[in-house]
Amino acid sequence: MRLGISSLLFVNRTIEDAIRMSAELGADWVEIIFDIPHFPPGWDPRELVGIRSLLSSYRLGVSVHASFWDINPISHHRELRDLSLRQVEMSIDTCAELGGDITVVHFGRCSIPEVEWLRRTAEGKYSEFVDSCALYARERGVRIALENPGRDPRSYPSTFEDLRRVAEGKEGVGVTFDIGHANLFFRRKGRGSTGRRIADCIREM
Repeated sequence: MRLGISSLLFVNRTIEDAIRMSAELGADWVEIIFDIPHFPPGWDPRELVGIRSLLSSYRLGVSVHASFWDINPISHHRELRDLSLRQVEMSIDTCAELGGDITVVHFGRCSIPEVEWLRRTAEGKYSEFVDSCALYARERGVRIALENPGRDPRSYPSTFEDLRRVAEGKEGVGVTFDIGHANLFFRRKGRGSTGRRIADCIREM
């Protein structure tokens, strides 16, 4: 088993510091969060050359977590959906440039999931979004992994069944199982033994 560390643990340090400190802590892998604070709007893509070199010098594997702050791939505003797709495509580009092969993709937010037609629309939009991401990723030699939701009931996919249904049968699409998110999900549902439910989900996935 390989140990990986997320750059999100080092928000007050540079991305270079995050890589160095991950190596010093004994990590085999770094998940780079392609979002603020390390990759703000207007960042210079030429910086990736140095980042890749640093990863190589520590013999660290790398994956990228696509942008997720302030975007929503299932928004009812087309402009926000288009921006969300562009941000994920940039994340996939970054993953490919750094020599990684997995980009983690977040879920979306359905504003009022209690409204049936809004939920159905969100399902369709997310499926289209994943198809677009997967096609782009294949062109870059990268796979995408859809992340499970946490405690926000507006998330879509909102259940593990939703997540599996979206990912199933799509070439180059898998699942990233976030145990922290799963714990929050089951606590919100009022399930007592979250550890047992998480283990069951892992087996089912």
